[in-house]
Amino acid sequence: QTKLDFAGIIPADGIENIDLCTILANALDNAVEASKLVGNAVISVHAVQDSAVFMLTVSNPTLHPVEIKNNTVKTTKLGSIRSAAKKYNGEVNLKYENGYFTVEVMMIMRKGARNDEQ
Repeated sequence: QTKLDFAGIIPADGIENIDLCTILANALDNAVEASKLVGNAVISVHAVQDSAVFMLTVSNPTLHPVEIKNNTVKTTKLGSIRSAAKKYNGEVNLKYENGYFTVEVMMIMRKGARNDEQ
C-alpha cells in the first residue's frame, strides 16, 4: 500500500553504480520499513544534479517521531549510506518534521567514476 514518488535524474557518470545502489537501497529500505505502519504512505525521492554536485533526498511518513541525535538515528543502514557518500566528499543530513523523516545525501561527483566500474 506504499507508493513511491520519484522526481529527478540519476547521473550517468561521476558516481559508481555500487555506491548509488548502496545509498538508494538502504535509504529506500528504511523508508519502506517505517512506512509499513502508516496507511497509504507515499515515499518521496528527489534526485538533483547541479554541475558536479549530486543531491538525493528520500522522505517518508512515520507513525512515531524519529529521535535524531548528532545527525544520527538508530539504524545500521545509515552507516552504509555515510560510507558511500564519504567516498565523494559527501554529507548525509537527517531531519524529522511534521511526521516525515528525511535523509539528504549530497556528493561531489568525480570525473572518471564510471557506472560500469566494479
